[in-house]
Amino acid sequence: MTVKNVLSLSLFWLLLNSSAGFGASFKNNVLFIPVVTVGPDAYSLELLLNQDGPDIDFSVVGAQEIQVLDTSGASSFDGTNLFVPKLSIDSLNYSLTLSVVNIDPPKFRLKDYAKLTENSAVMGQWVFNLDLQGQKSSINLTITENEGKLGGTWVALQGAYTLSDVSFVGDTLSFFLETLQGSRTVSFELKDSLLIGSLSTPRGEQQIVGRKSS
Repeated sequence: MTVKNVLSLSLFWLLLNSSAGFGASFKNNVLFIPVVTVGPDAYSLELLLNQDGPDIDFSVVGAQEIQVLDTSGASSFDGTNLFVPKLSIDSLNYSLTLSVVNIDPPKFRLKDYAKLTENSAVMGQWVFNLDLQGQKSSINLTITENEGKLGGTWVALQGAYTLSDVSFVGDTLSFFLETLQGSRTVSFELKDSLLIGSLSTPRGEQQIVGRKSS
């Protein structure tokens, strides 16, 4: 095997097994998305900016099917919307949602965007003190980060549970929580160093406020 083949094979396995570098970039009016998942398949895309009036459209100028084992943090397309979790422009990061406006030739339109906040703002342990019908208890929420991907745990009287689909976009922290009592998506707003959200109780939804303890 030649040196060139060894280098090519090494690069292939690096791309195949790495989830790093999935963030999109924008240069010379071209939006480059390194990995987009479409069902079980993955592609790299190049979209050319076309702005006519108030609408911001993108036409597909490049697409290539690729092989990636770990697609955590990659962009995704559900047949209608293309979600880009991270686009870096200068020193700022954004998330984008593009919707299909034309199939042939394929064209997307900017539907929504949000400025991303540094994950460090929510990382650590948060304590929620509860008073449910005179019974005092607490919930400990821990948010962690590993290779740019957020995770964490939820510890309450009922037990300890691992969070999934954790994201922090704008000022909203959200995650999927599955407990013995059921499963739901939980969201909190970060405001003045507090996490503010709600919790389902026998008396309905109750506002809860978390304070960072570490």
